[in-house]
Amino acid sequence: MRKSNRLTALFLCLIMIAGLLTACGGKSDNKGAATTAAKDANTETTAPENNSETTTPASESGETTAASDTAEDVEPIQVVCGGKGFTEQYIMAWIMTILLQENTVHKVEALPGLSASAAANQALADGDIDMFVDYTGGMYMNILGHEYIPGTPLEEVLSVDKDEYASQFSFTVMEPLGFNNTYCMSMTQKSWERFGKPSCYSDLIEHQKDVRLGMDVTFRGRGDGYVPLCDMYGFDFKNITEMEINLAYSALTNDELDIVVGYATDGAIAKYDLVVLEDDLGFFPPHYSVPIMRTDFYEAHPDIVAQIERLQDAFTDGEMAEMNAKVAVDLMEPEDVAREWLAAKGLIQ
Repeated sequence: MRKSNRLTALFLCLIMIAGLLTACGGKSDNKGAATTAAKDANTETTAPENNSETTTPASESGETTAASDTAEDVEPIQVVCGGKGFTEQYIMAWIMTILLQENTVHKVEALPGLSASAAANQALADGDIDMFVDYTGGMYMNILGHEYIPGTPLEEVLSVDKDEYASQFSFTVMEPLGFNNTYCMSMTQKSWERFGKPSCYSDLIEHQKDVRLGMDVTFRGRGDGYVPLCDMYGFDFKNITEMEINLAYSALTNDELDIVVGYATDGAIAKYDLVVLEDDLGFFPPHYSVPIMRTDFYEAHPDIVAQIERLQDAFTDGEMAEMNAKVAVDLMEPEDVAREWLAAKGLIQ
């Protein structure tokens, strides 16, 4: 009897253990099903929002994967946009600065006011600035030391600039921005009439002892400057004043000067209805504006390069002259003029 009872109790225990194991297995299956359901629900919520016809998981969406593959994690850096010491250069430094501030993650500042191309090149080489705008003809003659032959096309000048800036300085010269800020001689209507309404430079030879000539402080020593200009035309001016170009135009309009050697995009030309004389012997080379960067910087920061490339062929001589006039004549801040132009062109919001 006792043996029969023991067997019965053992049998009951085995039944209870089997039941417990079955229950545990059921709980495990339910947990796995819940996990799978939660995963599926999460996958659907992360599908592309613009895909209204499918709930394909993001990991399987070709569009989303492509976007992820092409995205770049750009590390913010400090960027300095330089410029030389005249109105147009202040504006250009600010145009590049604001363009990069508004369209990249970088911390960008403007540093215009550098004395001349040589100083800007040195600042670029030293890393004090990361880019600036210079002019093809000046680079070709004054920096690289080539003699400009009148009539040489822009394409030839630019090709030499690019090759030799790369080999000599490890600089990358980018494509022209569109405006040609070559030198020119201009007069007020009053002075023009007083000297017999000259139409070209050669007409000034007979008046060179009486003409009061003004020019900026860098013009005398340039390879395309005062001395070779006089050699080509046979000039021997007796009354010359060197000063900052905006002051020269002020002196011109106050009848303290008769002629100013300035730039083709100077705002004062349109503002004061100045007469621009013809360079009848074709002395001045093409001075198209081009951005310059250190080549290592150019190669390391394609996002910055892409923004500056948006400025290619974006300017006309007239637009640049108008911006220069707003600063030099209307006394607007270069930063404000730059921002206004960028917004009008749709380059910033």
